[in-house]
Amino acid sequence: MSVVENKVSELLKNSKNIFVFCGNTITRDIGLHGVLSEHIAYEVEDYYGYSSEELMTENFLTRRVKLFFDYYQNIMLGTKDPGIPPIPRYIKDMQERVNIGSVITNTVYSLYEKAGCKNVISINGTVEKNTCTSCGKVFDAEYVRAHRLIPHCDKCQVTLRPGFTLIGETIDNGLMSKALNEVEKSDVVLVIGSSLRDKVFKSLIKYYTGDSIIVINKEELFGDEIANYRLYGDINEIVGRLRDDIVKTVPVRDKEEADTEDTKERSDAETDTEKTTEETAEETADKKDN
Repeated sequence: MSVVENKVSELLKNSKNIFVFCGNTITRDIGLHGVLSEHIAYEVEDYYGYSSEELMTENFLTRRVKLFFDYYQNIMLGTKDPGIPPIPRYIKDMQERVNIGSVITNTVYSLYEKAGCKNVISINGTVEKNTCTSCGKVFDAEYVRAHRLIPHCDKCQVTLRPGFTLIGETIDNGLMSKALNEVEKSDVVLVIGSSLRDKVFKSLIKYYTGDSIIVINKEELFGDEIANYRLYGDINEIVGRLRDDIVKTVPVRDKEEADTEDTKERSDAETDTEKTTEETAEETADKKDN
């Protein structure tokens, strides 16, 4: 490992709470293009006659539904499940040994949950929870992939509603609040395969009070200067080396102990949130009284 990789590995081993933020680079490497598919924007517009920003909207879901699902099935999902890439598995292995409190992702493929990572927040929703708006039945990505043209509920025959945030919709406030709580209590932020100028990340990092931001990406991007440690190159290889070093030198944490720590941290975060809410309510009441 390089000098910087060694420093990062030691930092991860000694951290009390690591906040991991994973971006779209990881999914693109296995052929999953995401909602916007910026890297193939020209090809998308040339084929469909519309941009992904237009296709993945409520308007197209209700009025141009065939085009909407053609893009969803062929561009976002592809013809077959590509499986889980290495990095979610590496994070799962590290989480068993070091204090990775949460994994936040702006991708929509539930790869980290499938790999076995704990406390994953898919901030933009997931392709695994397509819902019938009539009966509420949920269908996974494989169902959507297999039912060409327009996927319907097998009970109600109603067109399914995707489980991810459409363009123009706001991110779920509950998920965002949970992510904010996670970054606020972290002492290390590890960003993998994402620009530090990503809109979601920029909203979250405002609440980070530490001084250990690590970025791992294919190449340097504008905005990376805020990171304290930067690693560029093949992200699978870099994260793989960090994972191997941690696995070799740090034993797997006792499951009961890890679960106890996790429960305590969640409880403390909920208590802090409740206190903040109560304090705000008291301040509002005082203002009214005055």
